Amino acid sequence: MNDMFKIKAKNVAPSPWPNSFDFDTDPVCQEYFKPFIEEHLNTLREYDETRDLKSDYVFHKHVQDAAQDVRETCMNLGLGSRIANNMYHATLIHDLGKPELPAEIWDYEDSPPDEIKALKREHVDIGHAVFARQFADINHPFKDLALDIIRNHHERMDGLGQHKMGADEISDPVRLVCIVEDYDGRTHLRAHHKEMGLTNDAPAVFERMEEKCDGWFDPEIYEAFKTIKLEQHYAAQNLEHEDRPQFD
Repeated sequence: MNDMFKIKAKNVAPSPWPNSFDFDTDPVCQEYFKPFIEEHLNTLREYDETRDLKSDYVFHKHVQDAAQDVRETCMNLGLGSRIANNMYHATLIHDLGKPELPAEIWDYEDSPPDEIKALKREHVDIGHAVFARQFADINHPFKDLALDIIRNHHERMDGLGQHKMGADEISDPVRLVCIVEDYDGRTHLRAHHKEMGLTNDAPAVFERMEEKCDGWFDPEIYEAFKTIKLEQHYAAQNLEHEDRPQFD
């Protein structure tokens, strides 16, 4: 691994919901961050083409799906279109560090060995370092938001996430991305998951999250996200409200 990534990123102050700029009209976002995001999506697409895929977990699709879920959840929380759109663009680069790692580490048939799991977890600090160095001379709230999300999107409210951040250190934007990231990852099943009888429909995924992840997530944001995904699931099945299963 390149020496530039060996220094662990320092934590950054929690970002508030991003309402001080509008990504679509802000000149700094349009001149610097938009082309960077577009280039990153192309890089992810090319990186995915080098992988020996063992599931449908394709990174360039994952980040776009996650970004859309984040945007819709922001709207469901009543945060408005500006915050929702700013969050959408920041989420598109949350996995910035993944293409810096060997492609073969992502596609084991079964659970990978511990040393590979540890290597995979480094993508958050690598991505943070890449983005910080790329825009070292720019001060802008989108940069702060993106750095927060890139580094911290595997944290947990119980303090047992990747960097062991306490709940009061985890910003609301990161809390949302953590939920969406976990959910989306659980919808992509490997062969051994299917052999266990797991399914990737929304009710089943939420059931697993609530069984395995007690205390991990912000409850208000979790419920706002869950509401959207269940509505989408049952709408696709053409189930009326009275015919839908009830969840606590």
